[in-house]
Amino acid sequence: MPGAPLTRDNWRSMQVPSVCDAACNLPFGLTATPLEAVAPAYLSPPA
Repeated sequence: MPGAPLTRDNWRSMQVPSVCDAACNLPFGLTATPLEAVAPAYLSPPA
């Protein structure tokens, strides 16, 4: 059905964990940051 809100592929991808643990190695020298640390900057109005 075209335009389905959830496809079989979407369902299959949701069955796989998509969050890394604290010891994961991210590419390009990136470091994981908790959402709680960055959310206030995203939610505050621009200065």
